[in-house]
Amino acid sequence: MQKVIAKTIMIVLVLCLLSAAAVASPVPDEVPDDFGGKTFYGYLVGLRDEYLPAKVFTDPTAYSDEDRENARRAARLIVEAVTRSFEENGTEDQYNIYLRGYAYEQQFLDTKDPALRIKALDDYGKAIEMGSVFAQTDYDRVEAIEIQAGPLDWQIPQMLTADDVGGIVGDSDLFFMYTPYATEDNARLGVGYALSTQPDPTASAIFVLVERQGGHYRFDVLKRTAFLGATTDISGLGDAAFAMGVRNTLQDPLLYRTVVVMSGDMVIQVRVPDFVWRGPGFNMDPEKIASDIAAKLLQNLSDTEREVPGMESVVIEDLKPIPALTSTDPVSSIPDTLPDDLGGKTTYGYIVELRQTYLPADIFSSESYTEQAREDARKAMRLIVRTISDELDANGPDPYNLEIRAFCYYLALEDTDNPLFRHLAINDYKQALHLGYSVVRADYNYLARPLLMDMAQGIAEGSDAYLSQLQNWLIQAGYLAEPVSADATADAVKTLEEELSFTVDGIADIDLLLALYARIDDGDWLCFAE
Repeated sequence: MQKVIAKTIMIVLVLCLLSAAAVASPVPDEVPDDFGGKTFYGYLVGLRDEYLPAKVFTDPTAYSDEDRENARRAARLIVEAVTRSFEENGTEDQYNIYLRGYAYEQQFLDTKDPALRIKALDDYGKAIEMGSVFAQTDYDRVEAIEIQAGPLDWQIPQMLTADDVGGIVGDSDLFFMYTPYATEDNARLGVGYALSTQPDPTASAIFVLVERQGGHYRFDVLKRTAFLGATTDISGLGDAAFAMGVRNTLQDPLLYRTVVVMSGDMVIQVRVPDFVWRGPGFNMDPEKIASDIAAKLLQNLSDTEREVPGMESVVIEDLKPIPALTSTDPVSSIPDTLPDDLGGKTTYGYIVELRQTYLPADIFSSESYTEQAREDARKAMRLIVRTISDELDANGPDPYNLEIRAFCYYLALEDTDNPLFRHLAINDYKQALHLGYSVVRADYNYLARPLLMDMAQGIAEGSDAYLSQLQNWLIQAGYLAEPVSADATADAVKTLEEELSFTVDGIADIDLLLALYARIDDGDWLCFAE
């Protein structure tokens, strides 16, 4: 008896709570008798505009759970009110039927119920037949929507398990790795898949990054970030897709062969470390790996029969080493982050002033500077790199910001002697040169020259390995076609020498190698040869 009473009390409490929640909602249960001077249609349009925005059920970051609950109530009220009006009046009109179609569409996006999708298409179709000039766009959009099985607020490991990726790369022993690309508000999702079997698992990590509301703008920005502008369109993957190489993202100089896919508003990146997966022991095509992983993620998202796993057992390891631009000085007046008030300057103007004030070219090579001056320089470098990296990520590359960031990496190399900073600087200088900013040529030559001296000497001594590498570079740059020969190679070198206004002698000396290396991506051959 006590159990029955307790259960009854619990049910009453739940009903009371639900009732209280309903009362608290600004969306009424029924259409009021008084529309406040509006027409019936005007009242429902106002309800839609205020409580049922187009992305309320597809953008988990811009809208709260309360917003979505109000949207559900508004959609239900619109459907019920319009349906009842049609039944009472015995006639339908294009405006209200279009509005009901919109409400059905939002209910479908919320519940993933395919029956609601059909109802939305039926109403949009009727509106088109009645003469609606804008319903066709909505009909086409709903018809193209893939039914997504995932919850609104999903994480990548739920939609792409370690087993999924393991099946593609042929290794079952994978673990998840953290990436700072992911944001706390879940506007950006990201995770890495690394091989436990490798001596350095972090070097093998494949990163899957998602922006659920990236849209065309983000897709186009990412295309502009391609290293040396090289992209290849991919057909049959999402709404649009392309492959590219990326470098210097999250202070990692290595080449990641990357496939970018747009599906609806969602933009997916799959980044595969090129040198590791293409090299001995794997001998795989990084672009195919990336494409297959992106396709698997899209398949899982649209699989209505797939059971979505929870995140309870997922462990994401924070292991990826990032070369640090650090300062331990708590006294420095240089802020850790970009101030809200820049004193009337633009962001670019602010960082240029930081550079001019705190970053003389010999700050780490001359004994004339105090340790405090060097600490100020380190803190300024860190702030400049962070600010520029955010700017380049948001808007794509520009040569002026690239030059400043490269200069900071160059100083970091002198300060720490960490070779990764050399490659970070060279990559930025190469991007700036590709964009036509020839001012950086001298700094690029200074940093890249030590890396190419052995190759220049090897070619002069007749090394087959270095000659083969030269031929690969000439092919990539478009100066040599296969099959290659000694005469064809010499002619290609002469063509490049003539273009560069060098002495035309067919000898690939250090100056020619520097100019050629600026135009190609060596796939980290030099980086790993050090």
